[in-house]
Formats: sequence, structure tokens, C-alpha cells
Amino acid sequence: MRAIQLLCEIRNPSRISRSGRILLQNAVKVISRMDGDEGMYISWPRKSLLNAAGELGTRWPGKEYLSECVPQFKSLRNGGVNICCEFIKVVNPDRDILTELTTADSYCTRSTALRALAEHWPDETTRQLITQRAAQDDHENARSTALEKLAEHWPDETTRQLITQRAIQDDHEGPRSVALEVLAKKWPDETTRQLITERAVQDEDNGPRSTALWALAKKWPDETTRQLITDRAVQDKDGGPRSTALETLAEKWPDETTRQLITDRAVQDKDGGPRSTALETLAKKWPDETTHQLLTDRAVQDEDGSLRSAALRALAEKWPEETTRELLTERAVQDDHESPRNTALWILAEHWPDETTRQLLEQQAEQDEDEDVRNNARRLMKKHWPAAEEKITHES
Repeated sequence: MRAIQLLCEIRNPSRISRSGRILLQNAVKVISRMDGDEGMYISWPRKSLLNAAGELGTRWPGKEYLSECVPQFKSLRNGGVNICCEFIKVVNPDRDILTELTTADSYCTRSTALRALAEHWPDETTRQLITQRAAQDDHENARSTALEKLAEHWPDETTRQLITQRAIQDDHEGPRSVALEVLAKKWPDETTRQLITERAVQDEDNGPRSTALWALAKKWPDETTRQLITDRAVQDKDGGPRSTALETLAEKWPDETTRQLITDRAVQDKDGGPRSTALETLAKKWPDETTHQLLTDRAVQDEDGSLRSAALRALAEKWPEETTRELLTERAVQDDHESPRNTALWILAEHWPDETTRQLLEQQAEQDEDEDVRNNARRLMKKHWPAAEEKITHES
């Protein structure tokens, strides 16, 4: 790594061209290192390498050996992929190497190479390659990337027809969702609206149906769209699109009719996801006493532990008062599921870090029936009262 850093200080890198292969191998080692778990936690090797590459550009010694590194580059799967493509673009802008990377085993490498080709070589050869990957790549993320790049660089009728086809025929929900987003962004006409309206109801997966609802509300926020979204908030078979519908209605039509519907779904929806979305939306858009009472009720009465947790969080955020604290203290002990108990303890420690809370945490660290809750209480004590936590650990 030090050798790479010193490159920037050499006025004439050609003088060390004989060492080029070694320096390039060092660069590849850095890229491989950033591809592993370590790359998730440190950034200085990446910065040093790219800074050196930026300083030297095509003067990088040993760049002629880059083609020898393609097998190593093709084995990258994580954080090293972006660094690899960026490095290649700067020191030796060779489209043949990037084209080769579009056949790598990792979809992440293939996607990144496609983006780089579209950015730096947006010609007919690149278009043909990306068009082929949009339909034939065996991973949905790479196909999605291809669709996005086609719309960005070649937004013509041929591209539109392909994206329209993929919005219906792709066998994974990810590319179908991307296709709907791109159509609404690039071709927001009546034909697109009809297609998106159809997919909002008929697509077999909840992702594209949710995407369709958002797109309709963004591009065509009229009464027809509102009626459709209202229907989907109740009638869609999956919780995801119902949640999306509730959020969309609150965002685009925050009136009393919408509030009544969301209040109804906060209690009556059969799934916890939409009920939780409804409660969070009410707290955000209508933080009044009626919502306060509903949240207080659901924090105790809802059958879903995660939703009771969500209600407690919303209460603490919007109503950080003594009555909320009393409820949290009660639920930290009495709720029959560990999730709300954990949530209540965390909120109390963060919002009311006083002696009363410390005593409650100490009690739950020793007495709660669930090991996760006991451990969570100890972690909170260690954070806010380290001396007290060490005493408990020693005694236990």
C-alpha cells in the first residue's frame, strides 16, 4: 500500500516501468482486500488507491498488464467490484476488459461493468450488449441495471418496447418493478398509464404492484388514481401493496376521508404490516389526541408484538410525556412478547435515563424470562450506567 501512495510523489512514473507488474499486483491485492469483510469497515485503502489512480491516470506503470488480472477481477463479488471498475476506467480505459467483466460469475461485477460501459462507451456496440443482458442475464439485478442504462442512454422507441416487454414478461419482480419506474419516468403518456394501472392489480408479485401504485400517484394524481389506490388499500391480497397504498393516500390526499380509512386499517387490516404503517402514518400526519388515544390502545391491545413496539415508538416520538413513560414502564414488564419489552426498555433508557429507569433495567436484567431481554437490559445499563452494569455482571 505504501508503494502505491508513493507513486503520486514520483514526477515521472515511466522511470519505474520495470516494476509496473509488481505495482499493479499490489493494486489488485488492495482491490481484493476491499472485496472481503474487511472492506465493510475500512475505507483508507480504497481512497489511497483511487487517489493514486486519479493522480497518475493513464501514466500508471504496468497498466499494460491489466488484461492478465481479468481472472482475478472476475472473481470479485462485493466491495472490490466498484473499485475495480473505477480503477480500470482511470488508468487504462479499455472497453475490452470491462466487456469481459460482463461475463463474470458475480452479478454485482456484471452490473458494475455494464454501468461503466454505458457511461464511457455509449455507442451501438455497448447498446447491443446491454440490450442482450436486459433479457438474458441470469440475475435480476443485472437485468434491472441493463434496463436502467438503456432508458438513460438510449431513450427511443426500441428501448421503450423492450422495457414494456420486460415489465410484463420478466420472471422476477425486481426487473418488472424497475421497468414500470422507468416507463413512468421516461414515457409518462396514456399508454404507459394504462399499462401501470393494469400491473397495479394484475402483477403476480407485490413489489411491482406497489411500484405501480407509487408511479400512478406521482405521475397521475387525479381522482381515478385515488379511487384505485383506495381500493388496493383494502382489497390487495398482500400486505405490502396495502401498506404502500395507505402511505400514498396520506402523502397525496391527506384529508379527512383518507384519515378515516387509515384509522380503520390500523385496527382491521388482517396483517401487522399495514396496521403498523397505518399507525405510523397517523402519528406523522395527524398527531392529535385522537391519534394519541388510538396508539395507546394499540400499544396494548394489538395482537402483533412488532406492531405494539411500533406504537410505543410513535408515542415516545410524538408524546414524550409522563403518561407515555408510565405506559412504557408497564409494557417493559407486562407485555407477553419480548419485542415490545425490549422496545420499551430502550426508549426509557434513551428518553428518561434517570434512577427510576436504571432500577427498572437492573430488575429486568435479572428477572425477565427472556434471555434476549435480559441481555438487552445489561447492554443499556452498560451504555448509560457502566458502573452499575459491571456490578450486576460480577454478582451474576
